[in-house]
Amino acid sequence: MFSLSKNETRFVLVVLAVILSGSGLNYLIKCYPHLLQIVNLVDSEWIYPWYDVNTATADELIQIPYIGNYTARAIIRFREERGPVTDLEQLKEIPGIRDANFRRFAPYLRVRRQK
Repeated sequence: MFSLSKNETRFVLVVLAVILSGSGLNYLIKCYPHLLQIVNLVDSEWIYPWYDVNTATADELIQIPYIGNYTARAIIRFREERGPVTDLEQLKEIPGIRDANFRRFAPYLRVRRQK
């Protein structure tokens, strides 16, 4: 009928494998709804540790998704200049922290009450 090159054949097989895998997972989740909880756990904040924004080191902050070296150092500089953070929303005042990134990394930060 028609012939495919070696790379085209591989591509078609990969696409078919992805489609079959997705269909299989969809079927399993419909049959066993509790599996969805496992899938959701893998991408949840429970997997990543959370840190107190007032005591975390730069190395700890860098471990948080969407916080790089620049942002970690900016957070530390912010709390050194202004004192302890009382509300995570204050981090939005730091130049360079956009709302989209704040929403992504905020679940991994906490503010412990000062004693």
